[in-house]
Amino acid sequence: MRESEQIIMRVLCVGLSTVDVQYLVDDLPKRNKKIKTDAPLVAMGGPATNAALLCSHLGDRVCLVTAFGRNGFCDSFDREMKQFGVRVHDWMFQKEFMPILASIFTYKDNGDRSIVSSLPSSSNKNFHHVSLGDAKWDAILVDGFYISHCVKLMRSSYSDNIPVVLDGGSWKEGMDQLLPYINIAICSEDFMPPDCFNIEDVRRYLFQFSNIQKVVVTRGDKPLIWYDGEEEGEMCIENVEVKDTLGAGDFFHGAFVFYITKYPFVEALQKAATVATSSCKYFGTRDWFKELSKN
Repeated sequence: MRESEQIIMRVLCVGLSTVDVQYLVDDLPKRNKKIKTDAPLVAMGGPATNAALLCSHLGDRVCLVTAFGRNGFCDSFDREMKQFGVRVHDWMFQKEFMPILASIFTYKDNGDRSIVSSLPSSSNKNFHHVSLGDAKWDAILVDGFYISHCVKLMRSSYSDNIPVVLDGGSWKEGMDQLLPYINIAICSEDFMPPDCFNIEDVRRYLFQFSNIQKVVVTRGDKPLIWYDGEEEGEMCIENVEVKDTLGAGDFFHGAFVFYITKYPFVEALQKAATVATSSCKYFGTRDWFKELSKN
């Protein structure tokens, strides 16, 4: 599925792919101690990748632009992308490259998680140039990783008459170069641009970019806050028994880019929140997809 052929898709997701190794634990071991668990779950992860997989599962045709390269996890990556029908353009296609490995520890008592991983390089001179030709998109999602390459891609793929959504999990160096291409910024409460210290600061900072029309701040299980021009509001998150919060934010973004092309803004947010909440009821980032298949 990782190939250079040009094909018209509906949704473009751009950003990080990881290999997630997830353990279910009572607690982390103390120094110089070991704990035993059941076999871990191993799945592809990363904000843009999880979003792409979900968006495709919901029914859109999806293209993922990422960096995965040639390594010992290629077969697993290709198999999972094929299983969910996601077309991939790889900045490191056929080049030796080690993706980010994430060790995730999910706690049995409340579904919280701890993650240990490395940071990807913000730029890589060995990246292939990715051309998507004349492909037309109904929506674009970017997660802020590989910013310099993402910006280059946006220059050729950007359209100001479609939703271009930022998954703003955290502020990343160079993100101010990407924001001029964004019209819907969905940020976590950890997203703090320079000289911003609270949500109101973030709102003012983002709306100084004239192209940004809507801002959303997610706050875990607390009500999310949305701004749409002069209008604003809060949206409560459904209370469910949480088994695992891993990937919930990614799935919120993936569901949102699916629904925003079909429903008004606030309704798309509500539907995305419902989907993301569903993901928290299952351990792991794939088993819960079966709940969506029932609907």
